[in-house]
Amino acid sequence: MTGSALTFPYEAFAPRDGLGFGYREILGYGREYTPALALRANAEVVSVLFAEWVVAGPVGALLALVGVGAFLRRADPNWSPEFTDAQTRAVLAGLFVSVVAGNVYFWGNLNILGDLADPADGLVDTLGPYYHFDLLVPTAAFAAHATVLGFDRVRARTTRTVRPRATLAAVAVVGTLLLAGAAGGTLAPTLAENAEITGAYEQSYQPLEDRDLSNAVVFLPTPYGDWLNHPFQHLRNDPGFDGEVVYAMDGPDTAEVAAEYPDRTYYRYVYRGEWTPFLGQSVDSALREVRVVRGDSVGVGASFGVPDHADRVSARLSTAEGASYYAMNGTGNVSLDLRVANGSARVVGSEISPVGENGSVPVDSDDEVLLQVFVSDAAGGGFSYRLELPVRDDDGELVALSPYREACFVADECGGEAAYVPGAVPSGVHVETDIYSSASESDS
Repeated sequence: MTGSALTFPYEAFAPRDGLGFGYREILGYGREYTPALALRANAEVVSVLFAEWVVAGPVGALLALVGVGAFLRRADPNWSPEFTDAQTRAVLAGLFVSVVAGNVYFWGNLNILGDLADPADGLVDTLGPYYHFDLLVPTAAFAAHATVLGFDRVRARTTRTVRPRATLAAVAVVGTLLLAGAAGGTLAPTLAENAEITGAYEQSYQPLEDRDLSNAVVFLPTPYGDWLNHPFQHLRNDPGFDGEVVYAMDGPDTAEVAAEYPDRTYYRYVYRGEWTPFLGQSVDSALREVRVVRGDSVGVGASFGVPDHADRVSARLSTAEGASYYAMNGTGNVSLDLRVANGSARVVGSEISPVGENGSVPVDSDDEVLLQVFVSDAAGGGFSYRLELPVRDDDGELVALSPYREACFVADECGGEAAYVPGAVPSGVHVETDIYSSASESDS
C-alpha cells in the first residue's frame, strides 16, 4: 500500500506526526511541541481522565489511589522468582507511571484538547482522553481492591456487635448506593451526549441503510483529503476490493473506477452541511444513482431555479486547461446544455451566450468539467449552482458519469458540503440534470 514494507500508512501521510519534542505536523497543522507544553497538556488530559472517564469519576479515582497505596504498603520486595499475584498487581500499578509518562512524549495529547483554555473544545470533549484509556482497567481494578478492603475492615469491626449481619447488609447497601450514584453522575452526561452523537451518525448514514447496495460501487465525498475512511469509518472495503459494495473516492477519477467495475450499479453519497456528527449535528444526506454514458460526444441537459428576487445570472465553464464565461438573457429559470466533444466543452442554450470568444474550453483525456451558475441580487447577496462532470476518453470514445450537483450559499462549503438535496434548500432553488451521449437516449 505504501511502497515499502517498513513504511506504515500513518507515517506515509503524516511523517511528522510522531513521538518526541520539536516541530510536529499533521494535515497542514503544525506546532512546536516543547517539554513545558507537553507537561501542561498532559496534566489537563490526565485530570479529565480521572474526573470524567474512569469508573465512578473522582470517587473511583480516589478509591484506586487507596487501592494502590494499600498494595504498596503490603508489597514484599523479596518476591520469589515465580510470577505471583503481587507481581501481577505491580505490573498493573506500573501502568499508571508508564502510560502517563510515555504520553508526555507524544504531541497527540495536545491535539485532542483543541484550545487549552476551553475544556469543551477538541475531541477530548466527546471521545475522551483516548490515548490514556489503558488506565481504565487498572483504575477499576484498584478501586475494586480498595472497596473490598474497606468492606473487610467494616466486617471485622462489626463481628462483635449484636446484629452483625444487619450491620453488614446496611453498610453494603449504603456503599453500593454511594458508588452507583457516583458512577451514574459521572456516566450520565457522557452517555447522553454519545447517544446523541450516535443518533446523528445514524441519520447521516440513513440513505445508505435504506437501499439495497448489492453489487454496487458507492462514490464518497472527500472532505478531509484524498483518502477513504476519514471521516467515513463506517464505510469500509473488503481487503480484495471485491465485496458486495465497493467504496471509492468521488472526483475526476470516477470514470476510471467505473471502467474497473463495469457490471455494477453506481451510486454517489452526498450530504449538505458540515460533517460534524461527532458534535451531535447530522447533515442532510442523499444517495443518488449514477448513470454512465458512452459515445462520440456526451452532454448534460440542466435546468436551474432562479428566485424572483434575482437580478443577474451568469455562468463559468472550466477545466484544468482553462475557463470561459457566459451571460444569461433575463433572470428567469435557466435551461442549458453542457456538451463535450472533440476535446472541448461548451455551454449552449437559447437564453445563454458566451462572453468574448466561442465559450469552449479544452478537455483532457481524463478530466472533470466544472459548470458554475451564479445567481445574484441587487442587495449584494446571491448563491451559485455547481455541476462537476467526470469525463474520460476510452480509446476514442467518451465516457461520462452523472454530474455531482451543488447549491452553494456559503463559499467555504462548495466542493463537498453543499450538495443539492431537495427539501434542504430554500424555496425556488432547484436543479435537474439529464446525462446523455450521441450513442444513447438520455438517462436521468
